[in-house]
Amino acid sequence: MRIGIAAILIYDLGHRMLFLEAHYSDAGIIPRTAVIDHGIHFFDISIHFLSGLGYIQALLMIAGLVFGFMLLIGYQTRLATIASWFLLLSLHNRNPILQYGGDYILLFILFWGMFLPWGAHYAVDRPPANKGTRLLTLATGAYVIQIGLIYLFAALTKSGDVWTRDFTAVYYTLANVELARPFGQWIWHFPSGVLSAMTIFVLALEYLVPVLLLAPFLSRYFRLAACLGIAGLHLGFGLSITLGIFPWVGIASMLGLLPAPVMDKFDRFIDRWLTDRRDLEWLKHHLRIGEWLPPVVPVKLKLGWLSRIAVAACITLIVWTNLWTIGERFKMPHHLYELSQLIGIAQGWQLFAPAPPDKVGWYVMPGTLEDGSSVDLLTQSKAVNWEKPAYVSDIVPHDRWMNLLQELSYDQYYMGNYANYLCRQWNLEHSGKEALTGFSIFFMEETILPNHRFSPPRKIWFGTCDCRTGEFVKGNDR
Repeated sequence: MRIGIAAILIYDLGHRMLFLEAHYSDAGIIPRTAVIDHGIHFFDISIHFLSGLGYIQALLMIAGLVFGFMLLIGYQTRLATIASWFLLLSLHNRNPILQYGGDYILLFILFWGMFLPWGAHYAVDRPPANKGTRLLTLATGAYVIQIGLIYLFAALTKSGDVWTRDFTAVYYTLANVELARPFGQWIWHFPSGVLSAMTIFVLALEYLVPVLLLAPFLSRYFRLAACLGIAGLHLGFGLSITLGIFPWVGIASMLGLLPAPVMDKFDRFIDRWLTDRRDLEWLKHHLRIGEWLPPVVPVKLKLGWLSRIAVAACITLIVWTNLWTIGERFKMPHHLYELSQLIGIAQGWQLFAPAPPDKVGWYVMPGTLEDGSSVDLLTQSKAVNWEKPAYVSDIVPHDRWMNLLQELSYDQYYMGNYANYLCRQWNLEHSGKEALTGFSIFFMEETILPNHRFSPPRKIWFGTCDCRTGEFVKGNDR
């Protein structure tokens, strides 16, 4: 599990670096002052607020990549885990509208990794005597509970009729042009009975996973069934809709739950494979992997009493924050919720809950150049196209930008910052007659109807930006 989580972390940070200036510097969409003016609390801890310069943000990203690599190979695993968790939490707080469910699962797994003995296998840190040992601690039990809570409360919050009575939730989810992928569109055209059966299956599986994970008898078989269910569910998500790293983090989280006999068979397979690969022995001999690293601090597999208290307190707070999502009668005292926010464990798993949206759409951003001609700011095309795209990913190619635009369509506080950023970027690359004088932001909203139909799109004006003065006139809410 550690290797999978570290690989996803490295991949995620690498992709975030592609848009580092736009998303994390003061020259980008959301400068630090905009986040502070919107209301920042003491628990929104972030060292990324120390500077708005792009190269400082790049250095912090590189630090995250270094610690991610250390976690990958299992070198100074505890230190690497703590640093990776802290830097990722700091990154989340720097730009609060870029995150989705997969980011939070990754953060929570890193949090529990600080207490888990996940440097005990397939790691530079691993003491030779540890191979094949069983590791059972309070933290491993808390991790099982954490994963169970994700699926339990994802199910409990799905209270809409499309989940509990009409069984059309999968239909509405796959019809969402903002998330659509080709495989999902193919499934969407299945008969309604098939889509209803899939809805029932998803909800039933989410209720069943925590039961299987915590079953007191035949635990190895039930836990394996839970792991296979989690992997299948997330693989289906990843193939059908655009959710960023969410499906892959879900699959990686399952690896830490596999029964010991399964992992023993995996160990024996790896041993045989390495024995047969002489080319790897040659590589290891010439690179002398591990010899160029500083001495390893021995791994401590036993938690002290302070750590046990911390684990028990954290799992209590996590259960409480999840209970709050299903009813105000479980509301936490303000100071306890702030503590949960401070250490990044406040949770809520309203995944397509209480129901997936039935109103979806796409952006169109017509602009005017100095010579009077038109341009579409989103597609960078001279022809402004109001027609529905086959997939939003065709015009917004990266999931981080897609998530940002989805968040802005509901909470337009940062829309003016986004508009001015587009003005600046266009005019940095164009001048004279091709300079942008201004543009408007429209959202083409349609309602998903039964029988694979949509309502005629409704044009919602979100605002207009004057690129010469930087003034943004806010339009209508969605």
